[in-house]
Amino acid sequence: STGGVAPVVYSVSSGILPTGLAIDGSTGVISGTPTAASGGDVNITVTATDAVGATDLAALAFEIGATTQGAFSALSTATSGLPGDEIQVTPVWAMSTGGVTYSAGASTACEVNIFGTVTMIHDNGDNSGSCSVTATSAADVNYQQATTTVSITPHSSATIGGSSYSVTAGDAVPALGYTSKLSDSQDPVTITFTTEPTCSTTYTPSSAASSYPVTCSGAIATAWEFDYTDGTVLAAAPPTTTTTTVPSSGTTTTVPSSGTTTTTTPGSSTVTTTTVAGGASAAATTTTTVPGVRQTIVTVPPNEPQPDTDPDWPTTPGRGKIIVDDREVDVDILIVDPTIGDKRPEDRTADEVEEIRRVGEQMLDQVRQAVPEGTTLPVSIRYTDGGAVFLGLVIDPLTGESIEIPVEDVALLFGGGLVIMVGGISADGEPEGVEFDGVLQFGQGGWIAVLGFGLDPVAPGEVIVMSTPRLLGRFQTDAEGAAAVQTRIPGDLPIGNHTAVVAAGGDSASIGFRVAGATLPVTGSDTDRVVPWLILILASGGLAVLVERRRVIH
Repeated sequence: STGGVAPVVYSVSSGILPTGLAIDGSTGVISGTPTAASGGDVNITVTATDAVGATDLAALAFEIGATTQGAFSALSTATSGLPGDEIQVTPVWAMSTGGVTYSAGASTACEVNIFGTVTMIHDNGDNSGSCSVTATSAADVNYQQATTTVSITPHSSATIGGSSYSVTAGDAVPALGYTSKLSDSQDPVTITFTTEPTCSTTYTPSSAASSYPVTCSGAIATAWEFDYTDGTVLAAAPPTTTTTTVPSSGTTTTVPSSGTTTTTTPGSSTVTTTTVAGGASAAATTTTTVPGVRQTIVTVPPNEPQPDTDPDWPTTPGRGKIIVDDREVDVDILIVDPTIGDKRPEDRTADEVEEIRRVGEQMLDQVRQAVPEGTTLPVSIRYTDGGAVFLGLVIDPLTGESIEIPVEDVALLFGGGLVIMVGGISADGEPEGVEFDGVLQFGQGGWIAVLGFGLDPVAPGEVIVMSTPRLLGRFQTDAEGAAAVQTRIPGDLPIGNHTAVVAAGGDSASIGFRVAGATLPVTGSDTDRVVPWLILILASGGLAVLVERRRVIH
């Protein structure tokens, strides 16, 4: 006010000031912090009174509005998430009584529920999506609406696995590598590393024959998280050679219950016995007899002439026939349905488990029909929770003990009285065989095992790998025409389709298979011509089999 006789006193003469506000009687200033919104206009009258009692009035109208909600922030401390991760969003200092809602908007890598739980929904290996979650605190009479947003970067997880190698003790340390696979599906994946993993092993050229881990660490890649598994350097003992003088003629054969078989032939003056531990390539064939299991482990003879190939041998996938004495007969191939075999054992239904066992028993029935009644089979079956495994088909090259091979990793062919069972293991001793596409596949440096029945009895045999003929070793069938052969797949054998030839007397078995490298399974071109008796070409076109039996008349 102006004028009047000082002092002038101010007061609210009509209406009520909102709680938290007050008028200064000497200045007339209304000040303070209201505790609530007015929800409309506040109407008051202020009276000014001077020293002689003169008065003046002023009518005032104002509104107390809703305020902001303070520091509404810090939704989550998480800035990234893997597929399936759940991340709790918690807003701080939401003061409204109207409640908080959450929205993931146009996010493609996550979704959020009404409680603020964010679930990452992107596929492992695909980090291209987005995740942006907004929390909204609703307005009420005292507070304005408030929002805040958090961004969560989709991450993927991968397993870095050390590769496996086979060496002879004393060899140099191999150049170590690794594989990259998605952690959930174990499918191979290509990752752009900012820092590549480094791998090391405890194996050295002075290490004894044993198994040594290949460990990897240190991988860094944008939006990737890693765990690690070990590979193996399998160091086999070097061969030891003993020379013994024997009669100048005659044949001497010693077959102990375990150990080394020594054979001399007529006209020889000495016999050389080579004992190999761990399946190393040696200068001669080593025949090992394991109690209860007929098994011949063959190694690479040096400087042997390459076998001739048959120019008429077909290699076209998709053909299938058996010829016995120039007469074509039917051929059957037994494998577990790959859609069942490719499942993890714990994911199989009861019917699928029963189907695996049924196929395994059917394979054994075919073997029984190919041997004399009462013969003890070199292979047996054991039921497991997820199916069944074969014992006696594959032998651990280090210990001489039988390795359990799942029935779904085995292929069996029969027809015309001939039966062939095929399985194998990787370089580090893990079962390998029939893949998800029905293809027999083994890794470089692994082992392929063949049980054959119906071959010429008591006949010398050899193992050859195609397409460039390469002699791997020799063996001999028993009096019933059976052989159990296990031979190493050379570590330098090119990736792709190949053929292993098992020949005995006038018969030979050719088994087609796919060789995979240390990093990714890879297919290749068809194999070259092979010596005819039995071929299993396993490629995308399916199974092709040709069997021919040739008699040699002396």
